Amino acid sequence: MDHFRSFALPAETPRLQTWWNAVRDRDSIQAVANPIDYYVQRFAKVLGQPTPVGAAQK
Repeated sequence: MDHFRSFALPAETPRLQTWWNAVRDRDSIQAVANPIDYYVQRFAKVLGQPTPVGAAQK
């Protein structure tokens, strides 16, 4: 979601970040994961084009 809505896990959630990193780095997840561009293209069909950082403030 960071490509579309500038979303990242908040720094105040270290346990959530640790969990996400553990899930993301699992061999079973890596075996079925696609390149980030694959997801960006598909999300663009649903969410529209990414919003450049700061564009919503103009």
